[in-house]
Amino acid sequence: MTRIVSIGSIAVSTALGGYLLTKFNPSPRKALLFLIATWFIIVITYLVGAIVGCNAPQVKELLIAAINQEKFIDKLECSFECQCTQVDFFNPWDLCLCADNGPVETGLYTDECNAIFIYIASMFMGLFLGNLFFMTTMMIVLRSVYDDEKVLALSFASCTTNIMGFIPGPIIFGWIIDEDCLLWHSKCPHDHGNCVIYDNKAFRQSFHLTSAGFQFLAVISVVICYIFSRKFTFPEEERKEEMYDEYVEKQADGSYVVQTIS
Repeated sequence: MTRIVSIGSIAVSTALGGYLLTKFNPSPRKALLFLIATWFIIVITYLVGAIVGCNAPQVKELLIAAINQEKFIDKLECSFECQCTQVDFFNPWDLCLCADNGPVETGLYTDECNAIFIYIASMFMGLFLGNLFFMTTMMIVLRSVYDDEKVLALSFASCTTNIMGFIPGPIIFGWIIDEDCLLWHSKCPHDHGNCVIYDNKAFRQSFHLTSAGFQFLAVISVVICYIFSRKFTFPEEERKEEMYDEYVEKQADGSYVVQTIS
């Protein structure tokens, strides 16, 4: 659900941002400033996401000291007579012998939590505002080079994005997700298999803080680009200077006449 909201907000934001860029046509330097401001909003959004969340379900003998033992056994003593050695269930109770005559229900017990609505709202607004000027990245690349260099510039930008973003990104976040797993559903000792229970709090914090860290590095890189752009002459600025110099020369030799219509 959160992924659908995120993709939807980014899609609408990118379309609206493209329209605004076409309508107002900001200079490359102003576009960089817009990008710095909006991407910093994404950093704040990820920091908020690391705070907002619900408590993880507590499983007896799993989220306490027993999990820290070197040889953790996923059965309690009252489960030894269940006769289900071929079944991969965690703590298969027989006749509720571990319930101490109390009421039991199937599944994990979770407290009522409405933080999901706060999380979705903050993510939607943050990613919407943060990606409003995402297309400026492409615009700046195209307006920083001459016409005959645009294809090469786009190819280099795409190659750099894949090498530094799309390729290592899934590997890094996959490792983070695996590190936050508390119990693996596996048939072999050295095979992780599927994760049965995650540490939700650690997963939420590590995922969002890592995302905020990478996004902050992106903001720093855009700040550096803006600093260098103040000493850089864009091709469109060169054309304006050439047109102005040509106008001055024609004014000097009298060949340029301005006609006014009364």
